[in-house]
Amino acid sequence: MDAYADRRFAFHMIQHLLLTLVAAPLLILGTPLSVARHAAPASWQRPLGRALRHPIVQTLQFPVLTWSAFVAVMWGSHYSALYEAALERPLVHTLEHALYLGAALLFWMPVVAAEPSRWRMGHPLRLLYLMVAGPPNVFLALSLYQSARPLYPHYEVANLLAGGSPLADQRAGAVVMWILGGIPFLIAMLAVAAAWARHEALLARRIDAALERRETGTG
Repeated sequence: MDAYADRRFAFHMIQHLLLTLVAAPLLILGTPLSVARHAAPASWQRPLGRALRHPIVQTLQFPVLTWSAFVAVMWGSHYSALYEAALERPLVHTLEHALYLGAALLFWMPVVAAEPSRWRMGHPLRLLYLMVAGPPNVFLALSLYQSARPLYPHYEVANLLAGGSPLADQRAGAVVMWILGGIPFLIAMLAVAAAWARHEALLARRIDAALERRETGTG
């Protein structure tokens, strides 16, 4: 995938989607912060706990900020010199991937809600969070597809040398972002909806059990 990503925009797009929409939520499901806190030596656990409760760390988990950072990184990277520089310089490419992964990890934390956080959202807000994340991705894909010229000189040269069409490759990448990029959001929304249903069912059983105990006690 990495070898093809250097020659075709569409493969590079698949690489970025795997990084931000597959790898990132799976990493968050592994509760890395909790694992690090419990696996650390005893002398580190208290300082690490204080660091994780630091106001800056807590602020970075604020859902409005995590959503905005993810959207800004996706749009900013595709419409700035960063994308072309990453294609030409391996170090910049590594930093770009680190930026994508970091923004994606922050984005998915409120959705997965597996780590302790002062900003924990209920299931309805998690669904809303995911729903409003979809349109910016679609609009970005449409803007790339509707561009009348290739946006990245690196791929323009690579496609011409291979006898392909730079604009067709760019539009193929946009379609990948639009269609394949929407699938993880849909899966996440279905998972959150299912978790919401289980939560409501459990709450209903608890209420029924409490009412039954009360009636039995009264009788």
